[in-house]
Amino acid sequence: MATAPEWAIISVYDKKGIVQLANALIQSSKVQVAASDGTYDHLINNGVPARKISSITGFSELLGGRVKTLHPSIFAGILADSTEEDMQQLRENGWRRVRFVVCNFYPFEETVSALGVTDNEVLANIDIGGVALLRAAAKNYQSVTVISDLSDYSLIINEITSLGSNDTTLETRQMLAVKAFQWTSFYDSLIADYMRITYLGQKASLSLRYGMNPHQNFARAFPSSPRAVQLPFAVLNGAPGFINMLDALNAWQLVSELRKTFNVPAAASFKHVSPAGAAIAGKLSDVESKVYMIDNVEHTTPLAVAYAKARVSNIIKRSFRFTCYPSPT
Repeated sequence: MATAPEWAIISVYDKKGIVQLANALIQSSKVQVAASDGTYDHLINNGVPARKISSITGFSELLGGRVKTLHPSIFAGILADSTEEDMQQLRENGWRRVRFVVCNFYPFEETVSALGVTDNEVLANIDIGGVALLRAAAKNYQSVTVISDLSDYSLIINEITSLGSNDTTLETRQMLAVKAFQWTSFYDSLIADYMRITYLGQKASLSLRYGMNPHQNFARAFPSSPRAVQLPFAVLNGAPGFINMLDALNAWQLVSELRKTFNVPAAASFKHVSPAGAAIAGKLSDVESKVYMIDNVEHTTPLAVAYAKARVSNIIKRSFRFTCYPSPT
């Protein structure tokens, strides 16, 4: 009794080069192609023998195409090891192993960048099944070749047509698995960034005017912890650049140590993450008040004195002034 061929699952938004790859998989690796509806139509129209994924799952695409491949018959075939136990479970359910997964996503980044795009349009372009396919296939790289990058099509075609095994090498599968996880991670970061900016605003994401210097592109600050949804600081006035933010964070560390050591308010001025001036509060004589350019020194708070002293040091050095001081509590 002949053994049914293994599967190549193909679900791609960008269909460039997919006809050539699918033909090579069928002819050289002896697999059968199953594709999502849009990809299936493209393959069939270009003479590639293929089946719809729904012929495996037993369900048509649901919810306007939002549910296509999320089914045990697909993911069991991708995740199955070569053990007899796994193979027996596939046979008992009438499922086959998947050897190749080819997938690229809805154009989320382009959608978010479009003028006038609505939140519903953005959400509609968040790929769910495709991300799951890539992650599952990359996890089982020892048995499955996962292809997420169009530029790798030629590599796959060359390997499966030139190697006696009609398969890709382990080294190639490991490299492709890394790329798949890198891509899904980046893709998820785009979605998180969109939601962070749109739903939480400046509490969780701060747009910075530029990078280290004004001629560089703008940057963005957001919490590095995956569980944090709020920045640990707020900008009360102005629009800082990335370098200003670094100055602020470094100044905060310095004045916090000064405050802890001397138990008085402190201030610091920074220029490109280097301290240009640092000072603590204290009583000023008339001469010192003139040096620090303070009028009515008797009405000046200790915090203002520290600020003025750090400011004057900064002016003398002709550096950009950034003064920071901790709460007096």
